Amino acid sequence: MTIDLPSGAPEAVPAGRLEPLVRRIQRRDERERSGGTGSAAGRRLPVVLALAIGTGTALLGAGSLPGAALLLLVLLVVAASGASLWVLVTGRRDPLELAFAGLLLGLGLLGAGTVLAGYAGALPTRWLPTLLGLAAWIPALRRRRATVRRTRSGWEVWGIVAAQVLLLPSLLGMLAAAPLEWDGWRRFYVDVPWHLGFVAEGIDRAPAVYPYVADLSLGYTWLFNGALAGLGQLTGASAAQLALHVAPALMTAALPTIVATAARAVTRSRLAVLLAPLVLLVAHAPFFSFLPGMEITPQWLMSNRDFSHLTALLVVAVALLGRPLGTGGLRWLPSWSLLLLTAFAAAGAKGSALPMLAGAFGLVALVALLTRQAMARRIGDAVAVATGILLAQFGVTKSTAYLGLDPLSFFNGQVPAGKTGLALVLATVAVLAALVAFVALTALAARELRAPLLYAVGGGTAGLMFLVLPGHPGLSQLYFVHAVWPLLVVAIVAALVRWSRPYPLYLPAIGLASAAVALLLTAPPEAGRLPWAMGVFALAGFAALAGVVPVLPGLLRRGARPAVAVATVGAALLGGGFALQNWGAPFVQLAASTPSVEDDSGAVSGEQVKALHALRDASDPTDLVMTNKHCLTGGVAAGDCDPRWFAVAALAERRVLVEGFSYTRLSEGVPFEDEYWDPRLLAENDAFLTDPDAQSCRAFADRGVRWVYLDKRLPYSSQLAQYGRAVADNGDAAVYELTCSSSESLG
Repeated sequence: MTIDLPSGAPEAVPAGRLEPLVRRIQRRDERERSGGTGSAAGRRLPVVLALAIGTGTALLGAGSLPGAALLLLVLLVVAASGASLWVLVTGRRDPLELAFAGLLLGLGLLGAGTVLAGYAGALPTRWLPTLLGLAAWIPALRRRRATVRRTRSGWEVWGIVAAQVLLLPSLLGMLAAAPLEWDGWRRFYVDVPWHLGFVAEGIDRAPAVYPYVADLSLGYTWLFNGALAGLGQLTGASAAQLALHVAPALMTAALPTIVATAARAVTRSRLAVLLAPLVLLVAHAPFFSFLPGMEITPQWLMSNRDFSHLTALLVVAVALLGRPLGTGGLRWLPSWSLLLLTAFAAAGAKGSALPMLAGAFGLVALVALLTRQAMARRIGDAVAVATGILLAQFGVTKSTAYLGLDPLSFFNGQVPAGKTGLALVLATVAVLAALVAFVALTALAARELRAPLLYAVGGGTAGLMFLVLPGHPGLSQLYFVHAVWPLLVVAIVAALVRWSRPYPLYLPAIGLASAAVALLLTAPPEAGRLPWAMGVFALAGFAALAGVVPVLPGLLRRGARPAVAVATVGAALLGGGFALQNWGAPFVQLAASTPSVEDDSGAVSGEQVKALHALRDASDPTDLVMTNKHCLTGGVAAGDCDPRWFAVAALAERRVLVEGFSYTRLSEGVPFEDEYWDPRLLAENDAFLTDPDAQSCRAFADRGVRWVYLDKRLPYSSQLAQYGRAVADNGDAAVYELTCSSSESLG
């Protein structure tokens, strides 16, 4: 067989001699499209390592579970459900994307199913979305199966591997700081029991009410905790095991790959994919407080927050990587459906993702409308995301009561206060605004990055506005910036790589300056933190400026446009942005790990934990408990109660008639002077525990109360033994099963 060449060719060439050449060209083109280079073994090694480290990290978090292998199997099914949707919508089969994007999407499906179960009142309906996700693997539902792109990762995966390795010490510290059993007294980080209570609520029941206020319709953001509860339902893991060990391990394993996936979606640069996970680790997240012991960084204090913010980042990746299916008017329907689901999961797990998503997709839709470019798709994307957000607000959160116009209200929580503290806060906001401006100007100057960087500009602007303007309680205001920080870092890395092409010294200079700042921040002094922090802030700016100085002559010599020059100088603030992390605490000092004393009203003893576990073992999931403990600090009678106390719901994993009462939809403020929604019930609860009588006992039995948990540091009556059977009783706590009959049984 021969192939005829065009006229004028001297002879025909045997096809057999051309076929190897054609195959080599095709393989080269495929490598260029997928980003893979080098030998097959060289491409596979970092991918295998990243998958192995991620799997090992997940097992590390489940190490205390007798059924760790079963948990891993359930996670594989959950990830497969999400991965099937990822392949259907994006057409990508990169193993790392399938594993970790699939994990986040699968947990989102499971969380959405838990919401569905609460409304349906039937726990098995929790698994319907997961089963529907798995159904996407059916070939009949994937008509364009042959067009799926077999994407492959190359050397850029080493950035993911390095980030995973760097995160492992932080995870080990987190696991050690959150023991499941302990002796002596320890204090939980304030919100940890709250999360445990929600996980416990969803393990055996379809969530409908707050676990610590048994009569109040459920609200707030709890979707991720519902997903963890689904894992507990099948594996038998406790709420503490899931929330304190498994969840941080999952987020540690997923973060580098999700950030790298977003970097790949924003820019085709393999260098940006390599750098993005590492830069995020160096940058941590902006934080302005000098409060000792109050350390909020992205490193695994709150897994629901990390899940929410990574999922919000994944929403942008889905929007950039989604492909049309078919040629009809609804060819983008699968992509819109996945955007809706992912936005719902992000907003339902933590409300701080809402401004980032609204700003990012709102700006992109507005630009598409003005320019008439990809208008139908981008407006459809925005509508899908908005629908997901609204469904999360009405179906999960059910309230926006915590938001109100009160500029810089979080400043009152800063130390030092006064003009010096205000100057630091405003300087921080100014640096963040400059970073957003840097991304915006880069988008104007670099046509190839213009469209994807709009998401970061819109999200970053919205995050800053919600940081400064609303009056969210306490330092929780900072979550609005935490939500946009991963996307902003991806955009900054894309911009830095873009400017390093014409100016080769630019990127290493900025890298050295940022590394120097990060090293300076790792060892803050015990005394004089304010002068030290201000000095580091100034050094950061000077170091970053020094990295940009070599670029300026080239810009002036070449007659660059002012926008390009301003954008390049704006990058000088990047080092200063790194200085805004938690003033040198790369690892979280979790308050749960801090040894405490009996006088600390927020601490729990080992004996109390044993009593709570005895209550869990002796009771049924449908049983109701009453307790005399309601305040983290202060007291109800004194009017200075901090009502963020949820230990019974957390560690006994049972609903409580009324325990703490913060974060409910009808609460007026957090944390102090929080008016309980039913003060009469609270008073009757405490009156019975301090002065019991048969009539009150029957009244509470009528309400469904079967158990009493007593914190012996607080007032209680020894006469309770007349109305209940002691299940546990030690120097710190007591548990009674009420033996009085209800009025109905007496009748």
